[in-house]
Amino acid sequence: MFSKLYIALFTILTVLLSFYFLYHPALVISLKFLIVPLLGLIMFMMGTTLTIANFTAIIKRPFPILLALLLQFLLMPLLAYLISLGFALQEAILIGMIVVGASPGGTASNVITFLAKGDVALSVTITACSTLLSFIITPILINLYIGDSITFSLTAMLITILKMVIIPILLGMFVHHYFKGISNTVAQVSTPLSLMFIAIIIALVLAINQEKLQDFFVITLIAVILHNILGLLISYFILQSFTFSLAQKKAIVIEVGMQNSALAMIIASKFFGAASALPAALFSLWHNISGILLAYWWSKKND
Repeated sequence: MFSKLYIALFTILTVLLSFYFLYHPALVISLKFLIVPLLGLIMFMMGTTLTIANFTAIIKRPFPILLALLLQFLLMPLLAYLISLGFALQEAILIGMIVVGASPGGTASNVITFLAKGDVALSVTITACSTLLSFIITPILINLYIGDSITFSLTAMLITILKMVIIPILLGMFVHHYFKGISNTVAQVSTPLSLMFIAIIIALVLAINQEKLQDFFVITLIAVILHNILGLLISYFILQSFTFSLAQKKAIVIEVGMQNSALAMIIASKFFGAASALPAALFSLWHNISGILLAYWWSKKND
């Protein structure tokens, strides 16, 4: 119940903040410094919910985890690239689509998996593994798809992900292990706070792109929706060839279809310009809407 409320409030808050920032652009200039620290806090709170067992679980049941990671990092960037070519998207938007596709799974996927009555433990493990792997894989994938047309520092991107994602997660895990009281307190508020922080990041990115929205908004939104839906559908049909439980299939499909779009927004804006962050901002808003609809439908279905 509360998780559904969080998602609903997230959507409403994002829309309200976006409109507010769009009509008060001066605030964007003064608040955009918050984008990177907020992502760090989201990753730190994620870390406080993780243990070493979340990573060693891959030893106990490697196949569903490895398959999910393969789908995550092979299917999503490929879809982003093909959709971008199919829609002949402007270069900045194409880059943003690739960055979204190359990003790891998002923390909201764990909430959606819970609502869908999926395998939450598997979902958390996949999110944790894909997030840590993103330190290496995400920059390599971005370079693979757009490296010939755009020059950027692969090393600088690795360092950025290390600082924004890996270090905060490891600090969160340290707190979880040595300071249980603090960790438990953070865990109780991590979901609503993470969604609130993501809503602020989305609103800021949309406001920064205020002048470009009228030119690219509709086509980018269509491309983002198609990217998310195809990711969900194709991964689901691929999984029908395997003997996983329905709960496992739910977790994997949701993990594949829901990206860490907050990370994608920051990477895109930092290395490729503000306009490239637009797909990630729209993806973040849309994948929660599609996720809650999928969770509602799937919560009625069991093995």
